[in-house]
Amino acid sequence: MMSHLELTASQYKSCLDMLVKVLCSITGLQPGTLSTYGDYGNRIIARLNNVKKTKHNLTVGRIDWLIEEIEKTKPWLESVIKIRDTYTHYPTEIHFGFEWDKEVGGVRVPHSDLDGKFHPLNFVWAS
Repeated sequence: MMSHLELTASQYKSCLDMLVKVLCSITGLQPGTLSTYGDYGNRIIARLNNVKKTKHNLTVGRIDWLIEEIEKTKPWLESVIKIRDTYTHYPTEIHFGFEWDKEVGGVRVPHSDLDGKFHPLNFVWAS
């Protein structure tokens, strides 16, 4: 299960990094100015705000729409990226597993202890 989780989270991040390259072409950003979906999307938003200030061939409001879409997905993507980054770069600091929930009288869903915050995995993936 853990290898599947790591692969899924890594694929999310890889897809985001590739979408940034496509976004550069669409918005007319110089190739290579953005190479990854870094800083949880904040770098992309900053670049798009700079594009708004310059002459561009995009439909009016299109850049604002892109920024709005990035902002809407940031909380969910940030959770996935943090799990991926921690699992990939700091595997000893993240703990996955099952444990007994005394209040419910059953097994608690798989969870992660990430940066001192407790995240049920079903919540992360459903969000």
